[in-house]
Amino acid sequence: DTSSSQTSNGTAAAVPNGAAKPAGAAASAAAEKPAAAEKAAAAAKPAASAVVKKVVSSESGEWNEEQELALVQALKQFGKELPDRWERIAGVVPGKGKAACFKRFKELRDVFRAKKDGA
Repeated sequence: DTSSSQTSNGTAAAVPNGAAKPAGAAASAAAEKPAAAEKAAAAAKPAASAVVKKVVSSESGEWNEEQELALVQALKQFGKELPDRWERIAGVVPGKGKAACFKRFKELRDVFRAKKDGA
């Protein structure tokens, strides 16, 4: 039993079934099945909405994991030198305003400093 496979110059070459195919053929075979691989990867991951960690603070209110992650990323993205930093940060944190973002930032900063000092 043989099957044909294209060589790098475009000509067909006989390859015995079960024999190793050229690297290009292996890559194209892998490219033909991306949907199956994506489905398997998605099935292995837990659903994003299954468990959402929430933090409740007396100062800044209730924060979920998505909001806190958005806050931390925005703090990195918008530098201290920007005059409208907190407006920009609040614009990318879902469901939170400028004051809530600033209060949560101060809480996170204090927790970080306390851990750093205790270490």
